[in-house]
Amino acid sequence: MSFIDDILKYKSISIVGLEKNTGKTESLNYILSHLKDKNKLIAVTSIGVDGESTDSVTSTHKPEITVYENMLFVTSEKHYLERKITSEILEVSDISTSLGQLIIARAKDDGNVKLSGPSDTINLKKLINELTPTLHHPSPVTHHSPLITHHPSHVTHHPSLVTRHSSHVTRHTSHVTRHSSHITHHTSPKADIVIVDGALSRLSLASPTITDAMILATGAALSANIPELVRKTKYVYDLIQLPEIDNNLKDILNPINSGIKAVKSLHETEIIDLGIESVFSLDSSQNIFQHGNIIYIPGAVSDKVLNIFKSQKDIKNSIIIIKDFTKMFALPETFYSFIKKGGKMMVVNKPNLIAITINPVSPTGYILNSNELKNELAKQININIYNIRDNDTSGVKY
Repeated sequence: MSFIDDILKYKSISIVGLEKNTGKTESLNYILSHLKDKNKLIAVTSIGVDGESTDSVTSTHKPEITVYENMLFVTSEKHYLERKITSEILEVSDISTSLGQLIIARAKDDGNVKLSGPSDTINLKKLINELTPTLHHPSPVTHHSPLITHHPSHVTHHPSLVTRHSSHVTRHTSHVTRHSSHITHHTSPKADIVIVDGALSRLSLASPTITDAMILATGAALSANIPELVRKTKYVYDLIQLPEIDNNLKDILNPINSGIKAVKSLHETEIIDLGIESVFSLDSSQNIFQHGNIIYIPGAVSDKVLNIFKSQKDIKNSIIIIKDFTKMFALPETFYSFIKKGGKMMVVNKPNLIAITINPVSPTGYILNSNELKNELAKQININIYNIRDNDTSGVKY
């Protein structure tokens, strides 16, 4: 099965990069360009802000995100006004960001957009649910007022707002406001696939684990040394593969976002508050296992946290449960040392990783041997690996 055919099996997919310039945006553009002729309605958005034309760290040019005619895209008011595409607004979401309300729009032609979506998991999940059909979705409402088509080069300049009314829309240059007593509500079409553009550096608040599948982008920006690049990628792969707790316990732990808790058993739902507000309050003198050897830490897990656990007498029987793999900030050597000493780790939410894409070109122009990189990764990682730059859709997997 080809890369694109595999993607078509899912309703929502997140694409995350191990580092800036590892080919995440190129992977997204590759996928969008190959999905446009598949007779599927595609929607695309981002975790937080993406689509900057210049990388803020390396000052190198970043590829822009290209959407195609009839695709849906979701972005903030600010970035909607900066788009380089003709589009129509289908809906102004009630999800608010620092850059304004989220706009759900349909592309009327091909062009580039800047994406800025929800920055937290709750609103990201809400948006995906809004964009995808449900089993018992109500019948669509018949609407008589037209949708709003906006041409990027034809803007009526007024000082304040874009106001949507039932019979007309006034276009202004700053933001979009909804007046609930005047607006005609258009039911947005439901997408066959929602693609979420994200990066690990931004995933402390919004996690890619809520999508049906995930694609991981790695490459020379992470390291110009192939063995080191493989080591770093394998570490994240191992975190992604951490075992998931059962659904009953998941329902109890998922809403808990602070404090450190003891879990009576992996097969029970009894939770004990240890009275430790955060990992910053942890120290090696505390008897962490006084109420059992299964500990839930919803926040970030650092080297300090794992070293404290390693110092406990009952380390061989201990289990740390974390929210998901993005909460692990410890260095690889600290994590593997914890595991070697007998500690175990589980997650509340495990992503469904379906592929890894590689970018053999570093931001400074250094080019790795792509075949060697693929083969070395495949020796360590049991998943399909693709080089998007070579138009590689067959992948390699040992």
